[in-house]
Amino acid sequence: MSEPPHHPMLSESDDPELGHHSEEGQRALAVGNGELAYEHFSALVLLFTERAGPTYYRTLVWKAFAAKALTIQGRIEEAITLQRHVIAERTTALGADHPDTYCIRGQLGQTLARGGRPAESLEHQRTLYADKIRFLGRTHPNTLDTLGNIAEALMLCRRWDEAAVAYGELYQLRVEVLGTDHPDTTRTSVNLAIATARKGGDNLEALDTLAANLEHLIAVEEPDGDSALTARGHIADQYLRVGDGYAALTVLTPLASDRQRVLGPDHPDTISTERRLAEARFLVGDLERAVADLEALISRSTAAIGKGHAETISTRLLLLRIRAWSGDADIEEVMAFATEMDGLYESSHSIHGAVDFIIDLALGHYEDEDFDDE
Repeated sequence: MSEPPHHPMLSESDDPELGHHSEEGQRALAVGNGELAYEHFSALVLLFTERAGPTYYRTLVWKAFAAKALTIQGRIEEAITLQRHVIAERTTALGADHPDTYCIRGQLGQTLARGGRPAESLEHQRTLYADKIRFLGRTHPNTLDTLGNIAEALMLCRRWDEAAVAYGELYQLRVEVLGTDHPDTTRTSVNLAIATARKGGDNLEALDTLAANLEHLIAVEEPDGDSALTARGHIADQYLRVGDGYAALTVLTPLASDRQRVLGPDHPDTISTERRLAEARFLVGDLERAVADLEALISRSTAAIGKGHAETISTRLLLLRIRAWSGDADIEEVMAFATEMDGLYESSHSIHGAVDFIIDLALGHYEDEDFDDE
């Protein structure tokens, strides 16, 4: 089906009120300000609904954007409900195989993954992948994107072997369609290296392979581009995984400054980088600085992106673990956090294992385990 005919005075480029909300909403979304983005996108939904109806093409577009804004606020269940609503409306108005219907289904899968429901996300993405193969073909760019989302969901489920296989298949298809030098092929080779490194655990050879792939990506991307910054973060992640805090610091210290400069202090990616920087400081023995930095970061993250956002939760989790490791844990605080996580994440999510470890650590059940904020 084609897009409905253009409605008079319903173009964001022609109507100043619509244009204002569109520009400001997308600008807020780009810097991670989900609350402000949601205000503008909700205003667009209301305006389009009033002027053209709830199932008008642009109404549904801005509903999808509103769901994205809810997701980055950590309001996962609201986002999922809205995305399922848009899926139903797009299926009715545009058809089950319309690209926009596929698009919102893909967004739902990503929201499920980011909301602590990776197993459900994996099932959802696999169904979407089968539909895209049927309708678009195995090598269509949108089909390949969904295969990448399947691999990402497998990573979140800690199914490293299967994730490496999925990324390997995706890499071969990218080479076939785009060639070896295309940025999407390069990024896929990086993801394959990450999956292989995770599969290898503390295997230093896997780390060397990862670093080589990421350094290649950094070389071919814009230095301040998202892919290059993300690649540097993955190198640091692997150093943290093998417990090399000093090496992680050499990557994370300049990366944190670059994230601040490019994205601002309140962007989730900046917060994530500073959390890892605090972890590296802990690993090299700077406990006091690590705890102080995490306490300040939790306050900033809570104010900027919300207490329930995944990055805020990860920062809180790391602080609890460091306190437990140093013998300074408040068991009541840990148990309250565990109860909160029960209400946010499915039972199979890895965060529950991490919290159980902290509880045991706080109770003195572990003495010689390596620190690992996985």
